[in-house]
Amino acid sequence: MANELNIPYFEISCLTGQNVELVIENITTRVWNQMQKGNLSLKQKKQTQNAQKDEKIKTESECCKMF
Repeated sequence: MANELNIPYFEISCLTGQNVELVIENITTRVWNQMQKGNLSLKQKKQTQNAQKDEKIKTESECCKMF
């Protein structure tokens, strides 16, 4: 199914560590390449907006809410 969707698939073992480093390197390379192409960016603005929304939820609620 991964091949049909053109999604990388790795078999790893956290117990033995087999292929764990390979997966981390692959993900890092893919993210870096997408950043270089301008498809991904690290924007502080979104994090700030999310923090403000979280604070608003905390101050407006009388009890816990699940979102």
